[in-house]
Amino acid sequence: MKNKQQTIRLWSPLFPKLNRKNKLGYFASSKTLLDSDQLLPYQEEIMTAIERERFPGEGERGLTVYLQDEILLEKVYSIVPSVEEWDDDLFGVIEIQLLADLEPCEMEDLIEEITSQLAEGWGEGMAQHPITIPEGDIYLSFWDSSDAFFLKTEEQMTPEFPEDVD
Repeated sequence: MKNKQQTIRLWSPLFPKLNRKNKLGYFASSKTLLDSDQLLPYQEEIMTAIERERFPGEGERGLTVYLQDEILLEKVYSIVPSVEEWDDDLFGVIEIQLLADLEPCEMEDLIEEITSQLAEGWGEGMAQHPITIPEGDIYLSFWDSSDAFFLKTEEQMTPEFPEDVD
């Protein structure tokens, strides 16, 4: 059952909202949706906010401590959220360190549990804490109930190009 440790990275779109400040420094009554490319200048601030969301009990295992499935707890060493640039946009990245290979159904269960954490657990807390930038406060979610949400591997993120035909 045990193999060498391997890493899987799942990519997710980000769903940022900006609560802008006016010239007097007061916040607007509504938030503005941002595109993920507008987040690129604030990647460092976002990473700092992600680190603030970690609880001491998570340790280096990150979100793994919240897994409900006993088999996954044995096979998954760590689940750590982050952000990275991909094709001029900022995406959420969930880095997973595995201690053993996952069966396809176990991978589906893991994605379901991570999605739950992004929607209701860790991600809900993240979305409720502002990330202050000069223009106002960003409220950042790794999850959305729309069809725009996904978790994809790097292979799934890379479009396939047809080979040149001579």
